[in-house]
Amino acid sequence: MRKKSVAFILSLIFAGNCFGQISLLECHDKGWPSSLDEGYTILYSLNCEVQEYLACGGNSILQPQILVAIISPDSCKPWGTPGINPLTGLSENLQNNYGQLNNTIGTCGRTRPWNFFLWQQSNPSSMTLLSNFIESTVPTGSSILMYTWIPNPILYYNGSTFSTPGSFSPWQSDILSTFQNLGFTGLDTINLSHPWIFFCKKGDLSSVQTVIGTQPDDDLNFQTLICTDEAFIFSNNTTLCEGDTAIVHGNSDLLSYQWSTGNTTSSISVAEEGYYILTGELDSTYSYADSLYHPCIYTDSIFINVVSCTGIKEIENLFSIYPNPTKENINITFKQPFSKTAQLNIYTLYGVLKESVLIPPNKNTFDISVSGFASGIYFISVKTENGITSSQKVIIF
Repeated sequence: MRKKSVAFILSLIFAGNCFGQISLLECHDKGWPSSLDEGYTILYSLNCEVQEYLACGGNSILQPQILVAIISPDSCKPWGTPGINPLTGLSENLQNNYGQLNNTIGTCGRTRPWNFFLWQQSNPSSMTLLSNFIESTVPTGSSILMYTWIPNPILYYNGSTFSTPGSFSPWQSDILSTFQNLGFTGLDTINLSHPWIFFCKKGDLSSVQTVIGTQPDDDLNFQTLICTDEAFIFSNNTTLCEGDTAIVHGNSDLLSYQWSTGNTTSSISVAEEGYYILTGELDSTYSYADSLYHPCIYTDSIFINVVSCTGIKEIENLFSIYPNPTKENINITFKQPFSKTAQLNIYTLYGVLKESVLIPPNKNTFDISVSGFASGIYFISVKTENGITSSQKVIIF
């Protein structure tokens, strides 16, 4: 087995407004890997446990593939294929085998289960099987991650001649229909030599996220939080009157807590306006990539507003945002129009101001483009003429 150091310092992208189990899903895709090491970087991980892909044996490495991970909504655990678990030494067949059979002994010396499935894109029958698998076998609510393996001729030089790897074929109608049902529209418009990553929760079109390469050799990265209950950090109140305090909590599953205030407790009391950042270790998990355990380090932040409450009976959110997550535009709907000009600011996770615009009076809605923003967590803050500030978190991917 390949031995290679892997470090995981992971930023959290979260979803949900309740409290409980959290699982971080990551994926890295490399179009046209130019070396075996680059081939090993094509992988996904769930809470740091890596599932890397490098095809081998016969002509399999020369064929373009779609790699598919299915994560159960109840347990947040990935489906697996047959193999020997290196932690227990026992044979496992966690699900009926679909796609590639990861045998215990083979050309690659495979001795472990891989928690993903492999499908040959240029093989019509394989694509039909994938379509049936997604439509009929994967339950509604399951998280689905798909990403590409696109072979590069430079890997297949034997000293005198190049082997000719396969290429992605035009998409057949059944798989296009399956992707469209999941929410991945326009698949047939993507250049066949460009890598892509697709994620959704089956049956929830609002969960769809895509990362699409613009060049054959692009590096693609994806992160999202699969959260059955709660976000990573929350507070009983994010808008305070001057002189009041709020309690900010970290997820109770964390093994350690390091706040930007210097505190190391699970909760802190705050009274000043600003960003409060928490870094914590969820668990140390096993990586098949190097047969070692690595800590999962998560970081998240929250913004606390402090306002003058003289003459104000109640403070509430002044606006709603849609869609969230988003990648191009944000529509902001105000609960009631402002009588005077208001200020809208967008901050990064760490409080860096990215954009500031004025909202004219008597506006019910306001649109703002975020297409040029890097993927991540941002805060939208609206400040009224009488000093009241309302803030909400948005994910840009």
